[in-house]
Order: sequence, then structure tokens, then C-alpha cells
Amino acid sequence: MRPSRVFRWIIRILILVLTLSVTAVSILGGMSAILILSNQDNIGIDYDNADFNLDYNETTGEINNINFTLPFNITNAGFFDLEDLKLGLQIGLQYYHVNLTGTGENISQTVKIFDKTESYPTIRKGKTLYGNYTGVYDDFLPYLGSLPNIVDIDLTRVPIFNFYANFTISLTYSLGLHSITLGINNVTVGEYP
Repeated sequence: MRPSRVFRWIIRILILVLTLSVTAVSILGGMSAILILSNQDNIGIDYDNADFNLDYNETTGEINNINFTLPFNITNAGFFDLEDLKLGLQIGLQYYHVNLTGTGENISQTVKIFDKTESYPTIRKGKTLYGNYTGVYDDFLPYLGSLPNIVDIDLTRVPIFNFYANFTISLTYSLGLHSITLGINNVTVGEYP
């Protein structure tokens, strides 16, 4: 056999092995996603132990303190490690504006008061990460300037404020071959008072 023909066969075999290995990893990655997402206990938020504190002065319209702790767990029931795990949270505050009326009713306004993404360590296959997603007053501080003036808020409505959240989770999986981002938007997370 000529050397060029041997070289072509070697290259074809290498390409076949590479294609088969990438295909196998992709199939296992898809099966892992099914294993992780098919059991609702693999990704959980502990609402019973969540803590949200708001110190709002209704006379001055100032927020003196605001913080929260949200416990969660993520179980990696798949075949590969979960890497580059990031959890993002945006919180919006909805209120009724007294000067914006239409069809006889006050119109609600929503302002963003929190936007933070936290990174977490790699979750090895078969392991569970138990963590707390936290927000402290300093995390809210850049957004508190967008809050309305107290005279613009309809304080006769109950609740005065509704809180909505957007959740985002992103990660890398299957030996770095897959990156995924999932989001849940406009989830009601609380009200005041």
C-alpha cells in the first residue's frame, strides 16, 4: 500500500473515533439532563426556611434595611460534573402610582430593586450542593434611587408593594461540550405589608 493511502486511512479512523466519542458524550449529556430534571427533588428551593426582611418607613418613604436568604439544593444525578454554575436573581417592586390614572383606576408601576448573579463550585456527579442565595442591603443600594417618591405611591392599597422575581440558572456540562441557561420569569415572591 502506498504511504498516502495509509495516511488517509489513519486520518479517517481518527475522525471516526473523534466523531463517535463526541456523539457518545452528547448522548450521555442528554440522558443526564433527563435524569436531573425528571426528579423535582434534584433542584429545590426551601421556601419554608427562606427569610425576607424589609424595614420600610411609610412616613418618609425610605427603606432603612432590606435583606433576604433563600436556601436551595441542586443534586447532580447525571453522568458528568456540573461546572460554572451561576444563579441569577432580579427582583422588581410593583406599586400603584397615584398620579397615573386610566379608566378610573390607578395604574401600577414596576421598578427593579435587585439584580445579582452568584457563582458556585463544581457539583461532582452524584453529589448535592446545599447553598444559600443571599441579598443584603448593599446589593439593593444601587437600585433604591429608582424608587418612587412617597407622595406618588397609593398607600391606601393593600398590599402597598408586590415583589416579583426572575430566576436564571446557567451551567456547563458534558466535559464542557454543553452550556445551558434556564430562566423563570415574573414569579410572585412576596408583598408588603
